[in-house]
Amino acid sequence: MGIQINIKNAAARALADQLTQQTGESVTEAVTEALRLRLKILNRDRIKAEWDAIAAENRERLKNEPEWPDHSDFLYDDMGLPK
Repeated sequence: MGIQINIKNAAARALADQLTQQTGESVTEAVTEALRLRLKILNRDRIKAEWDAIAAENRERLKNEPEWPDHSDFLYDDMGLPK
């Protein structure tokens, strides 16, 4: 015997019925998969926001870094040949 899910909201019930008709899943399976997908999206968005914050912080930090010297002056002559 499967677990019963009682959906009291008419719009939610209609969406669940539509999903089960298209997938052939039970309401329990469809709702479980929908919840799993929603959590995956939320976690992905949270991780992306964290990476975006790290990238922004590093962009700001790099703005204040001195530029590296051009070492080619030490390695090549005026003709572009190795010294």
